[in-house]
Amino acid sequence: MVEKTRRKLISLADSLSDVYGYQQWGNQWHLFQLTDHWPQLVGEAFAEHSMPAYFRRKDLWVYAHNSLWMQQMHFNSTDIIAKINVFLRGALTVEGLRWALQPAELIDTPEEKYVPPPLDVDADAERQFQSMAENVANPEAREALCRLWKRMESLKNKNG
Repeated sequence: MVEKTRRKLISLADSLSDVYGYQQWGNQWHLFQLTDHWPQLVGEAFAEHSMPAYFRRKDLWVYAHNSLWMQQMHFNSTDIIAKINVFLRGALTVEGLRWALQPAELIDTPEEKYVPPPLDVDADAERQFQSMAENVANPEAREALCRLWKRMESLKNKNG
């Protein structure tokens, strides 16, 4: 006679650490946890400009937006390592921090649409130039020439 065992449902959040441990992905689990708690570990300013990248041996590699932030965080390495090791509670010991520039595709940069400054030109001078430009046969070239003149005239008026 085969006995049926009752299985209860377990939430995925409660079982992720078991899954990672079973697959020997422990370091990835720790990296996930570090990433999730990064602002509390390094502070908001550093967290805005960095993120944990990966483990290599006993070093944690950290992506930073630029070399200035790498240097700033390097000065605080001892404190950061201590906070990370307390957070990991001995499950993994980080002995050093290494830095790498964050790949551009991982940086959230807001897209800024270019809005040209307003052009300030004399209306009579613009009409005069357009009538001279009528001699240019190609309409695209004529339009480009007029835009260039308008931009240059506006800059001349602004700086002059």
